[in-house]
Amino acid sequence: MLPSPAGPRGLLDVVSAGYALVRAEWRRLLTVQLPVVAVLLTGGLLTGATWLVAVATALQFFAVVTGALILMGSARPYRDAVRKSLLPLAALLLAAGAVLTLLPAVPGTLGGLMLAALALGPAWLAVRTLTPRPAGMVTLAVLLGAVVPQMLVAGLADQTAPALKAPVLIAALAASSAIIAASTGAAPATPSPPAGRLWVAAAAVLALIVLTTTGIGTIDLDRGYRSTDAPSGGTLAVSWPPGQHPVVVTTNGVRFCDSDLCDDFTAHNGGPDLTDFQGTAGIGVNGAVLTAMITGGPLNGGPFIEYAHCTRAEGCRDGRLPIRFAGKESGEKRLLELAVSVAPDNELWFFVATPFDATRYRLLLIRCPDTSCTTAEQHDAGTVERRTRPYGPVRDGFLTRLSVDADGRPLASLWSDGVVHQVTCAPVTCDQIRTARPAAPETVTFWATPTVVGDDIAALDDGKIWLGVWLMLGDKFTHAPGAVARAGDTVYATEAIRGEGMGYQQVLLRCTGTDCHRTPLDSYERGRNPELLAPAADGRVLIVRDDKMVLVEHL
Repeated sequence: MLPSPAGPRGLLDVVSAGYALVRAEWRRLLTVQLPVVAVLLTGGLLTGATWLVAVATALQFFAVVTGALILMGSARPYRDAVRKSLLPLAALLLAAGAVLTLLPAVPGTLGGLMLAALALGPAWLAVRTLTPRPAGMVTLAVLLGAVVPQMLVAGLADQTAPALKAPVLIAALAASSAIIAASTGAAPATPSPPAGRLWVAAAAVLALIVLTTTGIGTIDLDRGYRSTDAPSGGTLAVSWPPGQHPVVVTTNGVRFCDSDLCDDFTAHNGGPDLTDFQGTAGIGVNGAVLTAMITGGPLNGGPFIEYAHCTRAEGCRDGRLPIRFAGKESGEKRLLELAVSVAPDNELWFFVATPFDATRYRLLLIRCPDTSCTTAEQHDAGTVERRTRPYGPVRDGFLTRLSVDADGRPLASLWSDGVVHQVTCAPVTCDQIRTARPAAPETVTFWATPTVVGDDIAALDDGKIWLGVWLMLGDKFTHAPGAVARAGDTVYATEAIRGEGMGYQQVLLRCTGTDCHRTPLDSYERGRNPELLAPAADGRVLIVRDDKMVLVEHL
């Protein structure tokens, strides 16, 4: 039987009485609530996928109910909580799962309201379950005294002290329970729980907090990702070599990451002066980096490829390579397309598309057996049709791609107004040149090439992703900012849901075939430079944006 509605009457009186009850009965509250928090942390529910977060929401409701019941005199709060709240618990689980599933497809304002309802839902349902007083007044007291302070402090902890977020959650659950109990007239009881039971639970939770908040990156307790500051300068390339930490190349240098989040790294500088629109970079499967840009022209013996080969151990070594033309190609650097990469044995590979005449490109694959390029080998891969460059400024390397697989086999791609030309050849000798033209969209946005010649490319446009055919995502999605990458048969992409002003809600897509799983990430403002992403072999993804780097650990 529920208690009578005796107790404090005013809103602030209820909050004040709840705080007094927490001060007097914190040991009893922690005895029943710490085991639930331990389940949340050990199960990874607070950083899991959609339905795991829904389970976490239901468990927080259960913690509020058990805490309130023990303050209201229950001798067996877990049993009584299950008996009283089994049906509300199931309803909350389904509602939270539905909200989190629909969230990526709704506009920013409505999405914010849905998140607010999700944050307040457990407290409101606990009030409805436990107290006969007007639910609105008591729920407002919980909102004022527990939910809002938790959101404010947790938001500050994101940027300053991530380790505070778990204790803040515990405090918010305790305050919610105490405010509900105080509204029914509950008063402090004299017996205290066994000290051993309390401190064993507290020690377990403290250890989990330390383990999950190691490092300077931010941990979001509501999603499976961490973030840290972005490198300065525009990002040109990012890759996650097998068995290593990621590698990030910007206009200001190379970061060889010493952690998966890249909040600790070894930095090297050198080579050509790259800018956001001039210069390109490639990262080999061994983690070595090649940066390059085209300089000079016919009047000074060029054009030349100015390059730098960078490794973690040896830093960056500069070089210059002349491009040799066999006929009437134009040597104007503004008309040349360039892509670069590194073989596992540190051979340097360059892919150059140069206008052969008004309607054709000549494709060249250049191999340097060592970093000096004194014995460079230039291989003619034939000519392909030449179409119009996209309107407006196009950064170097945007229309061309080059990768070298673990066997040393290069794969080069050129996008030319709706047509992708692919070229590959044998390792080392570059014999047996083969070409292909996989299906491609008519317009170029962000695109990524496969590792096998002839396989489909992947690309992004507003509200859709190209996976051999266009797959519609919804008109609320925009590709700018955005990124796309292929890892075997899996395509990873970031798109964004338009918010207010310059704000966006980022969404990570993981697509196999035409089946795409969406993981909502944080909100941010659109940057000046395109973002890039790098998937790891185990499915984790590092996203590099203008404002921060985001490591997604649970999709």
